[in-house]
Amino acid sequence: MRIRLLKKNEIKEVAKLLIAAYETETKDRRWNEKYAEKYVWLLYKMCNKLCFVAVEGGKIVGVTLNVIMPEFNKEIIESRVLVVHPEYRRKKIGTKLITRVCTKALNDYGVEEMESSIYTLTNFPITWYECLGFRTKKYYETTRANIANILDKV
Repeated sequence: MRIRLLKKNEIKEVAKLLIAAYETETKDRRWNEKYAEKYVWLLYKMCNKLCFVAVEGGKIVGVTLNVIMPEFNKEIIESRVLVVHPEYRRKKIGTKLITRVCTKALNDYGVEEMESSIYTLTNFPITWYECLGFRTKKYYETTRANIANILDKV
């Protein structure tokens, strides 16, 4: 298994991996091909030097898509996607992907902090991130609303 930078011509394949990974995790929130591809393309355009794939036997089996963002008086890495194909999990692929991102971020960009938003219905991703040293920000919540409801209330 090899970790390397994502290539532009692999965006469709990565979008399909994103779809496959989410289909096993949740029934209520699924990517469709059009929006998965748009999402991958956007992140790739924002920071392609921090988008990595895990390749085994010529097939992309894992991906991490990350961006550098300003936060107060520094820059941080935002991990937007970290998925491994369901058939390839429990082989340390996610750990290898995140290690590559962290090494590049620290060595090439001097970025010392990473943040990740995790969508989950189970404890697994949370416990995995905690083993890597991630901690929940007590003062940080992600909120979401329907735009029509917002406009009704203003």
